[in-house]
Amino acid sequence: MQNIQGADILASIQTMTPGLARYYDDPPIPVTFAIEGIPPTMILDAEQVQRAILNLLDNALAHTAPGGTITVHSQLDNGDWLIAVEDSGPGIPASIIQALNSSPASAPPVSIGPHFGLGLCQVYATAAHHGGRATIDSTPHGSTVQIRLPVAPEA
Repeated sequence: MQNIQGADILASIQTMTPGLARYYDDPPIPVTFAIEGIPPTMILDAEQVQRAILNLLDNALAHTAPGGTITVHSQLDNGDWLIAVEDSGPGIPASIIQALNSSPASAPPVSIGPHFGLGLCQVYATAAHHGGRATIDSTPHGSTVQIRLPVAPEA
């Protein structure tokens, strides 16, 4: 792990998003970035955090119908960097959320359309590896998955 500027991770995600979005729909579902403030410099595994955010975007794009909405939020909240992906898709089944909340590492992969639930396991593992946590708020009209990472002093 090394000192990484959170803004660099978000800039990288913003660069990759149009190509990822075109993979699913033509025209692609627009992805909006709602970034409040400048993400801090943190000690983290940038590749792992980037992969987690891309997994969330991939899931949102796969499950949001044309005309739907996807927003990536970033903000500082009580000493944590909060990254959330919000979509207007059909929601995540309660059984999957329960399995992830009880034991993310042993949550069984469950096929959800073109996906097998492995990305969410990776998101939970990444958050835990960095001393943070992941949470899911889901309804039949959309989901918000949050990654909360503590901001540690620079090394």
